[in-house]
Amino acid sequence: MPYNEILVGICERLIEDGNIGFFGYCAEYLYRHDASFLVPYIQRYSEGAFTEKEAQWMNNASYRKNYIIDLANSFSN
Repeated sequence: MPYNEILVGICERLIEDGNIGFFGYCAEYLYRHDASFLVPYIQRYSEGAFTEKEAQWMNNASYRKNYIIDLANSFSN
């Protein structure tokens, strides 16, 4: 998908707000178009280090923590 400033901004805002479910949808796009924003999240998530807000979101949405960890680790391969 080509660069879109609005889409980059939306993806960044969703991830910044702790809505970790969108990491799966936005990670590849952001990695391609704004890696400097995403890399700190990739590093933190690959270690299983989630903020309280992110952990609560995963718990409320029955989201699998290991999915996010594995996804983050996939950017290192």
